[in-house]
Amino acid sequence: MKEVQFSLYIIIPLLIGIVIVAWAYIRALAKIGKLTIKKLVLEEKVECLEKLSGIDPLTQILNRRRIEILGKRLWQRKAMDKEAIAVLMIDIDNFKLINDEYGHIIGDKYLREVANTLSANIRPSDLLGRYGGEEFILVLSELSFEEGEEIAERFRKAIEEMNIHPYKKITISVGLSWGIPEIDFKNEGEMVNTADKALYAAKLSGKNKVVTNKK
Repeated sequence: MKEVQFSLYIIIPLLIGIVIVAWAYIRALAKIGKLTIKKLVLEEKVECLEKLSGIDPLTQILNRRRIEILGKRLWQRKAMDKEAIAVLMIDIDNFKLINDEYGHIIGDKYLREVANTLSANIRPSDLLGRYGGEEFILVLSELSFEEGEEIAERFRKAIEEMNIHPYKKITISVGLSWGIPEIDFKNEGEMVNTADKALYAAKLSGKNKVVTNKK
């Protein structure tokens, strides 16, 4: 009998100790779980804010800052893979006349409709943004020069056929640069500048056309 009592004196404190340790462990796990959930929620909010801060409020496409960040990442990936990308600089022809004739509210409507039309004709992997004013930029990958030229021409025709009743039709000019990062162009800035020069050439040669960096 004394041996049983002695055993109980040993076992009961051990069991109590085990329960206390287990309870502390469970509470620690719960605390870690709460912290993890809070961290995930915070990360989700940060990601959401980053996305919102990268959207142009008028056209609801990428703004210049965001597309420069995403474009740089794409440039770096394609430089490693030695794969070509294309940059399209797009400008609405005679947009000042639209604002002068109809006012800035209707001018904003044109900008939204152009953005919507361009968005409807791109792939999920393409990067479309408003570069400033009535100028847009499109960054494409996984395509040949000829495919890039076809896409640019498709955009030009889509805007030419766009109706904003009861207002007049508009056209766009497009400058296209195509090449392999760090082989045909030193950096993404040089590639954008090349597309911009092609756009300027399109404007000078009559507008409503596509000009490329290749003869």
